[in-house]
Amino acid sequence: MGNLHNVSVLWDFREPSSTKLPKYTFNDINGNNVQLTDFKGKTIYVTFWATWCRPCMAEKPKLEEIKEMFKNDENLIFIDVSLDTKRSWWEKYISEKNPAGIQLNSTNDRQTRETFQIAGIPHNIVISKDGCYKSFSRPSKITENQLEILKNPEKLESYVKTTVKYFEE
Repeated sequence: MGNLHNVSVLWDFREPSSTKLPKYTFNDINGNNVQLTDFKGKTIYVTFWATWCRPCMAEKPKLEEIKEMFKNDENLIFIDVSLDTKRSWWEKYISEKNPAGIQLNSTNDRQTRETFQIAGIPHNIVISKDGCYKSFSRPSKITENQLEILKNPEKLESYVKTTVKYFEE
């Protein structure tokens, strides 16, 4: 009937929750320190990956297609963060494949996984303009609804601040 009697609320999932982006440093190809917070004010799609990860490498072609789709969108930035512990493997991949977007390398795989709550890779997050983030679909599973979220900063902010979001296939 929709009426609850004699209940205690343990968790109220109606309230939006979001995770603020931590100040965390990565390195670019030139060894410069870069933080994701440096891009505040932009929508960011981040992929955590590694060259030794077969599922990550299988996602790369679709990720590049999506980057191409949004290449003229000045409000959306794509950042790929490599968790390769051997920097030379990452550098070789970058020089051979020349992927679009910003390419960064983690200086501490374990700490990065803990900081961003990464259970496994590939792992993708979206970051709203105000610096809140949430897990997002991997490129091969992305839907039209999710592409719309990437196109629209207001929809993205709503997604990031909503506790649970379901997508129709």
